[in-house]
Amino acid sequence: MKKPDNLRWRMSTRNNRPLTRPGARLALLALLCLTPLFGQSEGAAAAAKYLKFEFPASSPVRLVNTDWGRSRVLQRGSAATAELHLVLHLENRATQPIHGLTLLFVTQDFAPGGKASISLPGLRVAPGETFPAKVDLRLLQPIAAGGEPRVAVRLDGVLFEDLSFTGDNTLNSRRLLSALELEIQRDRRHARELLQAGGREALAREMREILARREQSPRVDLQWARRGRATTSPASEPVRFAFLNMPDSPLRPLDASVRIAANEAIEPTVRVRNLSSREIRYAEIGWIIRDLSGREFYAGTLPASDGEIALGPSGETVVRQQGVLRFSERRNVNGRMEEVPVQLGEMVGYVSQVQFADGSIWMPNRYQASTPEAIRTLRLSPEQQRLASLYARQGLDALVKDLRN
Repeated sequence: MKKPDNLRWRMSTRNNRPLTRPGARLALLALLCLTPLFGQSEGAAAAAKYLKFEFPASSPVRLVNTDWGRSRVLQRGSAATAELHLVLHLENRATQPIHGLTLLFVTQDFAPGGKASISLPGLRVAPGETFPAKVDLRLLQPIAAGGEPRVAVRLDGVLFEDLSFTGDNTLNSRRLLSALELEIQRDRRHARELLQAGGREALAREMREILARREQSPRVDLQWARRGRATTSPASEPVRFAFLNMPDSPLRPLDASVRIAANEAIEPTVRVRNLSSREIRYAEIGWIIRDLSGREFYAGTLPASDGEIALGPSGETVVRQQGVLRFSERRNVNGRMEEVPVQLGEMVGYVSQVQFADGSIWMPNRYQASTPEAIRTLRLSPEQQRLASLYARQGLDALVKDLRN
């Protein structure tokens, strides 16, 4: 049975925010009094009753069985809460290996807190092979009189070995899974080439360097708020900021400006030009920041705009992120990990991803000599960290075996 590695597994939830209104405490007390509709003992029968798998007949995966675990549905009055802690065992029914998958979970009424998803990038599941999909989600659902709690499970997308895709793609799963898979392939190819050219010691040295960089890298968080500011510091006038130049990028930033206040970057605005012969539908901007102490670190990525760009060949457009970027660092303060604002000194942007109208994706290649050093060294990819962690836990033999699979 194929088991996905933890660092390759991603889970995302949508509209599932904690209660913040004045009645939050009363709501919490009410939740403690909820009546359980099913528990661990009901197992597969409960799954069959409350989880509805809406996979099409031609689906490339099928449900083999379910480990229900601690899952339960709690109901009080006209609302229900589904706490899903289970493992779905799925089978690859397709004719080629599956390399990524996204499942969508929705309640019947699509209420706030009633939609969530899990994504499993980096899979290597051969045809006919089964694999687990771990689920840890909490969903809310209003229930009409006489109704029952219901959670629909849908296949939002499957990515195959050749990067072909099938599924509803309501969560842009094709782009998300494809980008992660491209990066995984590049990282694994580089590690194999390093092993072949420099031997086991060269590979081990690379893993030790990754572990050291991960230990030394500041833990910076990037938060995006569409409106409102957290600081009362006056914002600067719009100032221009630099973009890293990548010769093979299909999208060129021509000029960019932003207003800065303490740890906030307000409404970054960038004018871009399509250098390719294809229409560009989506782009992401990566951020590298320097604080007032001169430290430089990777801070994350954000979409270049709220929707599709639809930028034709040789076309230009202005993308403006309407809101505020906030940067903070997790730091040990008097023995406790706290979020400390990063006082911005300088921002540097770069084009981190481009998707064309045909669905194909361009991303900077950290292993090319033309890629700026900051991109190659400041950001560690999930696959780099997974391989280094495997080396640290199980040794070089286990790493070499993983790369040969």
